[in-house]
Amino acid sequence: MYLWPKALEVPILDPSKAMKKPVGNLHMKVVRAMKLKKKDLLGASDPYVKLKLTEDKLPSKKTTVKHRNLNPEWNEEFNMAVKDPESQALEIIVYDWEQVGKHDKMGMNVIPLKELTPDEPKVITLERAYT
Repeated sequence: MYLWPKALEVPILDPSKAMKKPVGNLHMKVVRAMKLKKKDLLGASDPYVKLKLTEDKLPSKKTTVKHRNLNPEWNEEFNMAVKDPESQALEIIVYDWEQVGKHDKMGMNVIPLKELTPDEPKVITLERAYT
């Protein structure tokens, strides 16, 4: 007697999400921060900004570290590929860089991409977004 195996298909991941290709490009410029809190023992901070798109496996973008500065100016530009503007959001996190140990989070904000208009520049000011 022969028994034929029964086939069972198990999807490894959602094909609709796996097949998503970039539909646009998000261009950002991190200008400056003002009146940041003192996080270091000597009364300063070493801030940098981390930018990440939610639902994206690509590495985040980071500004340079501005050592001993509570009012840093970066004027740094970044581009990120957008796959689903209806569900993705931009996470903006300010950290205090530490030479040893974990970097301290100073504050963050999340901007849903669906609130932005394609091909229309928008200046976003984060007032007192730090913790």
